[in-house]
Amino acid sequence: MKEMASAMNEANSKSLEGMKQSLSEFYGGGSPREYKRTGMMGNTPETTGVSVGGTSASFEAKLNGGYSYSTGSNPSGDTVLGWAESGSAGIVGTPGFWAKSEERIEQALNDAMSSHFG
Repeated sequence: MKEMASAMNEANSKSLEGMKQSLSEFYGGGSPREYKRTGMMGNTPETTGVSVGGTSASFEAKLNGGYSYSTGSNPSGDTVLGWAESGSAGIVGTPGFWAKSEERIEQALNDAMSSHFG
């Protein structure tokens, strides 16, 4: 289990990096003219620590939408993340960042397992 925990810690770290990269790419998709960008979404990627128990190891990777905006209809962070992911509600950026994050998380897991268990 020690080797599994090590592999999962590596995947955890790379998953967080991948989510941050995906959001950076979102912001690279243009600058809004109708609103002032706050950059709050760039702070949403997070992972839990690796949990090891019995014969399994896991961690959670997510975008934390537990915040709200004080403009417009005061949408929640989760609502804005959904709009930005789908490219709706006039949010300027490159949509699909969560889908890209999921791909990067899967790749991080595959790479870590391959490097530790060949």
